[in-house]
Amino acid sequence: MDEREIDETLEQDATLEQDNEEKEEKKTEVNMLKTKSVPSICMLLAGLVRCVFGILHQDEIKGFLWSLVLVMILFYLIGIAVRIIIDRNFKVMIEDASPEKGEKEKELENIDGEVAELGEGGTIQEKLSEQLGDDDNSESFE
Repeated sequence: MDEREIDETLEQDATLEQDNEEKEEKKTEVNMLKTKSVPSICMLLAGLVRCVFGILHQDEIKGFLWSLVLVMILFYLIGIAVRIIIDRNFKVMIEDASPEKGEKEKELENIDGEVAELGEGGTIQEKLSEQLGDDDNSESFE
């Protein structure tokens, strides 16, 4: 029987670890998905601006295309750098937000404790009247 209990606890620990790893992976996937398009958007916006300036200045086709390619490559690399910076900052923000979730969980535990106390010593109506200081318990909520 002792070996069974040990095996069960080890299995439970393994499943908890897997769940935690899956949650962390989902967090990073969410961050990656949100910022995945940043380099492409930077590149396309830079290409659009270059096209507008090329049209306004009536550039030659050959020089215009070479400068367009260089601008798009340069801004794609800049977009990658921006995406990396954003991902790192979001990761820090998520890690900083974790204690707030813990506080919310503590509040929920306090509420659960209060609910358990209500079940022990009377009805909810009696507990509410005690908290409000009402001496008249004859009124009903029904």
